[in-house]
Amino acid sequence: MNQYAKQLENLFSEHLDKFQQASATIESKIVAYLATFNELSTTDAITINAEIDRIFETEYNTVVNEVVESYNSAWLLLLAKLPGTKIDKEVLVNVKTNAVLAFRAQADQAKSKIKQALYNNAVAKSPIANAIITAVDVVKAEIGKPKNSVINGLFKSTSAIVAHVSGKAKITKWRYSGPIDSVTRSWCSNHVGKEFTKQELLDEWQNSWQGKSGSDPFMNRGGYNCRHHLEPVTDD
Repeated sequence: MNQYAKQLENLFSEHLDKFQQASATIESKIVAYLATFNELSTTDAITINAEIDRIFETEYNTVVNEVVESYNSAWLLLLAKLPGTKIDKEVLVNVKTNAVLAFRAQADQAKSKIKQALYNNAVAKSPIANAIITAVDVVKAEIGKPKNSVINGLFKSTSAIVAHVSGKAKITKWRYSGPIDSVTRSWCSNHVGKEFTKQELLDEWQNSWQGKSGSDPFMNRGGYNCRHHLEPVTDD
């Protein structure tokens, strides 16, 4: 595995840790805040919305921005393989913006569910312990297992950049790259290290396999939760 591929794997591990830590911090802060109430009125539930927003902005959205900016470290290694090739600013902005929006949409969904649960708790005049349990359950369910969103953010964004720079550098072959470990599906392990022309990729990705998510070899790769990618093949 070359330096570029290794950096993608390193980023995946780092980002997974960051989001897991963010989820744990959000959970603890929400629990601590709700524990200051003996019971919730509907007015309290509405007021709490602002604090929920603040916690997510501080602990989650900050991580999102850091993570997406760190994609640059892999993309610079990619460009080093393609001397004279640059990423168009508009493409770079669009790819990063889409990644940020996808992460934030997940957070927005979590916040919405927490707020609704707290309001329902207040209407039902349930014990505050019930509200805390519900909030924790929502955090765990929505952002507590970030593997899929981390993979989508890093590898789909990188795939879009690879497709863009490959066209500019007139790349004609790509290597299917990435790890082979205990969670690698057989389709991926059978293709890692192999090189393909664009037509060969299009033909090969018409096949079916367990976990397939689509027929675009660049964006879908091996399917759901796939950590593999297509790497431009150059003369050097």
